[in-house]
Amino acid sequence: MNFGPQFILLYLRHYNYYNRELRSVGVKVHPSSSGYYVFPDFGVCKPGLNALGVRTAEQFCARMLEEAGVAVSTSSVCVGGGRHSWAN
Repeated sequence: MNFGPQFILLYLRHYNYYNRELRSVGVKVHPSSSGYYVFPDFGVCKPGLNALGVRTAEQFCARMLEEAGVAVSTSSVCVGGGRHSWAN
């Protein structure tokens, strides 16, 4: 795979898009120090998610995949121990 300037620009466009769109609906986004990871804190969504029966990060991840076709994982996979909770 070619990681030239066009690839880097495409990556930055997508990364900035995800961060901007999440923030626009009130989701906090913790900056990533490397890679393509996005660390959103969906705490702002917790009341609505709880009303739907979603109470854990694992339930949230499963629901995202089932309903939106978006694969996400808990932050504990990346930062060890879930330092950034999905819904603080």
